[in-house]
Amino acid sequence: MTDPVIWGLRRDLHSETLGQEDSLLCDYHDSPASVSIDGPVLFECIRIIDPELDGYHEDEEWEIDVVRCSDCAITSIEEPTYGYEEALVQLSVAVSDDVVSITAPEQNDVTVLEFSSAADGCRPMIVDEQLYEEIGTDDHSLGRWSRVSELLGMDLSEPLQERIESLIEQSPETPFE
Repeated sequence: MTDPVIWGLRRDLHSETLGQEDSLLCDYHDSPASVSIDGPVLFECIRIIDPELDGYHEDEEWEIDVVRCSDCAITSIEEPTYGYEEALVQLSVAVSDDVVSITAPEQNDVTVLEFSSAADGCRPMIVDEQLYEEIGTDDHSLGRWSRVSELLGMDLSEPLQERIESLIEQSPETPFE
């Protein structure tokens, strides 16, 4: 019997394109940092289970949320978020025609370092249109607490830092003291 988390990750992520060979970058650097593709790559993957969080993902497929370089490597999901299944995984990648994509045709091509169910953690941070505009993305997982924690650790502009702190204060739950 196959682990359902590994099976789902393999099914949903195998052959997903990550960009050009020279553009696989860590998501947690203020300035771009390349991610080595010589071995398995560390990813934070998510699957939205709570339809109130994002109506675009009713099919509940796993997706790559964050790519981590060796300098930003972690071994656990420190701040899980309710409504998101979160998995910290190592996946093999390959380059074909200068395009990087995930190669996970077999069960042993996916290493799950940690998994957090959608029933774990605090409700997500309240995210508003202003935050999306300031960050320059429509990323639907900005409310994940582990992402919020990493953002707070980055060298952000003062207005953006203040905006995030304000949204944390407005959130119904927070893992931060």
